[in-house]
Amino acid sequence: MPGQPAQRPKSKGCAFLEFTHRNALQQGLKLHQSMLDGRMVNVELTAGGGGKSESRLKKVRERNKALLGQRVGSLRQMLSG
Repeated sequence: MPGQPAQRPKSKGCAFLEFTHRNALQQGLKLHQSMLDGRMVNVELTAGGGGKSESRLKKVRERNKALLGQRVGSLRQMLSG
């Protein structure tokens, strides 16, 4: 409509990051399901390289399953401690 500011399309918010230090990676993973600019952020590990081969997807699933186990363990420790 004339006289109204144009709306920008909403960002999908997809990004891939590489870390040079393991500590920085761990800090980034702690941001999983946190809020950023009013939106939920998912931070997950990937197998790198892109593509949808079954072996790569299996590796990604295994890494994220292990990460979920670590997060659940940390949460239980926080709640009990």
